[in-house]
Formats: sequence, structure tokens, C-alpha cells
Amino acid sequence: MFGFGHWEILAIIAVILLLFGPSKLPALGRSIGEGVRNLKKGLKKSGDEDEGKKKIESGDEDDSD
Repeated sequence: MFGFGHWEILAIIAVILLLFGPSKLPALGRSIGEGVRNLKKGLKKSGDEDEGKKKIESGDEDDSD
């Protein structure tokens, strides 16, 4: 996994635990999760807008009046 061994991963987890403490870890995980969720939502919305622009530029929309 990315060239990290078991001891390196345990050392990283230990450093994070020492820096933030056990009481702040749930809030940290929650905020990271919200950030990832917002990023995915923004990317999806941006992709939808790009797709709409492509349809308008290529004239794929129905103009049946």
C-alpha cells in the first residue's frame, strides 16, 4: 500500500493520535468526511454544467416549438 509497511502506518497513526488526542479524532474524521462529500458534490455539479454547455454548443438540444 503506497510502499508503507505495517510499522510505518502504525507510527503515522500514533503521531496523529498524539497531535490531536483521542477526544478530537471523531470531529476530525467527521470534518474530513464532509470535505470529501462536498468535493464529490462539486465535481459532479461541475461535470453536469460542462455536459450542458457541450449540448448547447453542439446544438443537441431539441428546439421543437
